[in-house]
Amino acid sequence: MIFKRLKSVLSPAPPPLRLRAATESDCAAILQVHLAALRELTRGYYAGTRLPEWAGRLKAADYLAPIATNHFLVAEAAGRVEGFADFESGSGELIALFVHPRHAGRGTGTLLLRAVERQAAAGGCRTISLLAAVPAVPFYQKSGFIAADPIVHDLGDGLELRCVPMSRDTGSDR
Repeated sequence: MIFKRLKSVLSPAPPPLRLRAATESDCAAILQVHLAALRELTRGYYAGTRLPEWAGRLKAADYLAPIATNHFLVAEAAGRVEGFADFESGSGELIALFVHPRHAGRGTGTLLLRAVERQAAAGGCRTISLLAAVPAVPFYQKSGFIAADPIVHDLGDGLELRCVPMSRDTGSDR
């Protein structure tokens, strides 16, 4: 116990997070966050699926179109991308929200989600919807999202993944 306290006192505080709009130059870093999160944070949830095969097909260029058309944010600490959120404001769909495993549980995901919620409400979006990976369901539930029955989401090429549709009211009256 004493060693844990001493370690926490002597350990430097993590660098502050900063949110900003993603740019084309972030694509490689976004891909690395996405792959690390899929590899580490879904471990044990999708054993026996073809998720690694699907993840292996992802390319940095896949993020160019969403960065250009959606509300696409990155969370950065000390100049390094630690998480991202891709929100389609027209449909109110949160397409993706991923945090690098080294920042999981430190508020990065919540910071990104709150920014998306503010954007949705400001844009008059009444509901945010998403398809949550099974391990992410508790995170979204803590933020007031309501889960529907799990579904099998088609990732293309016969690749399927169990997901949970979720939604939350934004409080917008527009």
